[in-house]
Amino acid sequence: MDKNEELFQEMNYLNIKEYQGFCDKHKIPYHIHILVDGRLKKTSEKDRKAIVLARMRKFVASGKIEGPTVFAENVVSFIELTNIAPTTKLHFGQYDKNNTQFLKVMKSLTGGKFKDGAIARILIREFWTDGKAPTLRDYAKAWLVSEVGYLENHPEAAYLTDRRANGPDADWKALRIKKAKSVLAVLNKLDR
Repeated sequence: MDKNEELFQEMNYLNIKEYQGFCDKHKIPYHIHILVDGRLKKTSEKDRKAIVLARMRKFVASGKIEGPTVFAENVVSFIELTNIAPTTKLHFGQYDKNNTQFLKVMKSLTGGKFKDGAIARILIREFWTDGKAPTLRDYAKAWLVSEVGYLENHPEAAYLTDRRANGPDADWKALRIKKAKSVLAVLNKLDR
């Protein structure tokens, strides 16, 4: 494994504060942007760790800063969902885990299985990133074929990945801190 490859793998141990601090220092975007009336607008929503780390890795390898995630105008709406049905389209700005009608329809489309969680959020953002506002029926179908294992190899789940490979580790928190400090020491030496 070459030096960068090892560094890139160990970057998974950075926590939000650590990787966002690096991004702030080097102006690497981690907020999601939307197009509204033809104008780019930064939202308070943040990209998933995997996406931010990919930008950081590109910056470390090439010095280039990739632009932010931008959701197109056709997938953005802040109109509150009412009269929700399987054919209702779900736009960025409308996902509301507290909307009982939304949850009722999603549960009916998934045989009662739908849960708001990491996989649900990852899936809907994939639709929006691809420029699609899916119907709840299409979103439910995608959710049903997703698996929890989908998350196990994501940087957000470094702990689960380590547990699967090495079994339970009572000192995992100490390991994470040690690896993160090592990664930050290398990253902070970059003169970009």
